Amino acid sequence: MTASAKAGALRRRKGGRPIAALTAYDYPTARLLDEAGVDVLLVGDSLGMVVLGMPDTTQVTLEHMLHHIAAVARAAPQALVLGDLPIHTYDTPAQALATARRLVAATARLITSQIAVPTIGIGSGDGSCDGEVAVVTDLLGSFPWFVPPFARPEANVADATREAAAKYVARVTSR
Repeated sequence: MTASAKAGALRRRKGGRPIAALTAYDYPTARLLDEAGVDVLLVGDSLGMVVLGMPDTTQVTLEHMLHHIAAVARAAPQALVLGDLPIHTYDTPAQALATARRLVAATARLITSQIAVPTIGIGSGDGSCDGEVAVVTDLLGSFPWFVPPFARPEANVADATREAAAKYVARVTSR
């Protein structure tokens, strides 16, 4: 199915079954999320923090985004793949922040009720939009250093990863 057809299918869900979107930044994650039935895979500029270890998203470049979008697209998902435009591709960071502040909570509900295309929010409250997006590291609990207050972790991959790595280290170093 083409990207246009996928977008059309999501457009028809306006006011119907909510759209489930998650961030994906690499091939294996995209494959797993697609197999789970996620509707939209968003390659978000959040990759700056949760993948590249940057202090925030302002250092993410278009080249970073293209690299990660290509990796997700190689998974050939059924889900629609979307990519963020990094902050440096807008006029100013101040303008981007001002715009984002205008599009939270009650505003999202108002916009959703008045436009013909589906809206997908992050942290905008249950039922405010036609769908929801979550950062996959928040969902999996794999980035415990910063968890937004609206995030709902469904797993604790950070502890499982530490435990598996510690067992590996113990096995290798005990020879």
